[in-house]
Amino acid sequence: MSFSMIRVGLFALLLGAGFSSSVSGAVPVPLVNPAPIKTATLTRVKLSAPQVRAAIIAGGAAQAWMLKSEEADHVVLRFEKGRYAVEVKLPYSEEGYRIEYLSSRNLDYQIAELDSRPNVFPEIGVTKPTGPVIHPAYTRWTDALSRSINAFIVGTRAE
Repeated sequence: MSFSMIRVGLFALLLGAGFSSSVSGAVPVPLVNPAPIKTATLTRVKLSAPQVRAAIIAGGAAQAWMLKSEEADHVVLRFEKGRYAVEVKLPYSEEGYRIEYLSSRNLDYQIAELDSRPNVFPEIGVTKPTGPVIHPAYTRWTDALSRSINAFIVGTRAE
């Protein structure tokens, strides 16, 4: 076994000890919401805010996201899988929508503190996260939600 393989193994062990997770042993990753979506990039048809709202709700339902609440300019969707749950806020208008994290259950959401200790192996380019971190399933679920909403936006006809 080479020295670099041992270094990578030790790094993984140390990282796992520093960021233990209750969700399938996965290491939390930086919480990154999907980029805001502009309807003009998806369709040549000008959509109304109610049409964007309808696409969000239909796209969410297609991925098992439930409508939890809504206001005039946003909806809140909830996704549950076993003992895990996440809620997101989706502000929308005729211009587009975005997905914002609200809360979760059993997804190890936390704010990673700035750590003054040096990186374990900076030469391999791995840095410690700072800011919000969460189980990687959050990214998969919100990416699938965004793709589904986008498909419904593309399929929407002008009023």
